[in-house]
Amino acid sequence: MEKERFSPRKTFKEVLKDQKCVFGFDIDGVLINTPKLIAERLNREFNLERKILPVEINEWYAVQNFLVRKFGWEEKRALDYELYVWTEPEMVKDARPMPGARMFTQELTEIDVPFFVYSSRKPALKETTFETFAKWFPWISAEQIILRNEDNSHVPGPVFKAYVVSKKGITLHIDDDYSHILDVLNLTGASAVLLSNKLYPDYYVSPRLRRVSNRYDNKMPDLRDVRSSLTRDPTILYVAQS
Repeated sequence: MEKERFSPRKTFKEVLKDQKCVFGFDIDGVLINTPKLIAERLNREFNLERKILPVEINEWYAVQNFLVRKFGWEEKRALDYELYVWTEPEMVKDARPMPGARMFTQELTEIDVPFFVYSSRKPALKETTFETFAKWFPWISAEQIILRNEDNSHVPGPVFKAYVVSKKGITLHIDDDYSHILDVLNLTGASAVLLSNKLYPDYYVSPRLRRVSNRYDNKMPDLRDVRSSLTRDPTILYVAQS
């Protein structure tokens, strides 16, 4: 009896090669490992006995909630501290790439899959952001990096992301903040990948949304996990609404 023949699984590049998709990446916690710096700062400044992990503070208001819960800070004071550590150039200038981010974006570049990088970072971080990408991602051009400026700095971060997704025709948005993901899904026709180990009680069920997690709860999921997920099942790439 003739042995059944199986087609070998396609590689990541082969999966993407025939797809007409445009990727969009959030910066912090997706391409740049800012959460690691923030966690190190909290552990050092507050001399925490039980060290806080990057995976615990990689979305908005997590630092604020931690300070209110742990130390009884007033919400306004805690929020001001969170805004400082996430948005001051001196705090983020030393951030390194997230694991897998360089390989993922380089492979997209090699097979001419278009992509853009954008963020809710405030305009004051523009110079630091471009320096970071010039150092760690030299294949990403300045035209691919889109940040808020003084004219639109009043626009909420998730709304700005949705605007970029719509304007640039992005079909797959990758983010680690669930609330930002929801705005992109509600305001655009794009699909989205959420990098999170967290199971949200009001999780939005849609063929346009895929949650990618790390098998270890104490580690942040990253683009290596996204790469594996898309290689196994690329359907999310072609369900974006037109």
